[in-house]
Amino acid sequence: MFDRYNVAARRAIYWAHSEASEHGSPFIETEHLLLALLREDDGLVRRLLRGGTDVEDIRREIQAATPSQNPVIRARELPLSSSMRLALANAAQDAGAFGHQHIGSDHLLLGIVRDPTSFAARVLQKHGIDRERVLAARKGTDPA
Repeated sequence: MFDRYNVAARRAIYWAHSEASEHGSPFIETEHLLLALLREDDGLVRRLLRGGTDVEDIRREIQAATPSQNPVIRARELPLSSSMRLALANAAQDAGAFGHQHIGSDHLLLGIVRDPTSFAARVLQKHGIDRERVLAARKGTDPA
């Protein structure tokens, strides 16, 4: 399923699984993917937050809204939630639309913000990050 994903995107999926496991979630959700993307020091989401919101504030906000349950054993595969499947499908569509053969972490971020109903997209929107801003940052024209 992840053979088109580059190293950074695969790493994000791995960390999303880890975040979901640590919080005892029965599914990998978009918020777990967002937490994974926040781990990238030079990732697009971090660049968009520079000079504004602290990454730890977003982490705490997500953790407060998604109470932890018993951690899930890491070796166990967790299914993707419907919103996560949609985010990954959106990422693949965006990569194709840009003529990119591989899906990267920037595409994953675009996949999240493309569905404004997902929890992760709402968190990002609250901090001024939406699809237009992500697209502008990718082009190097973000006004912020």
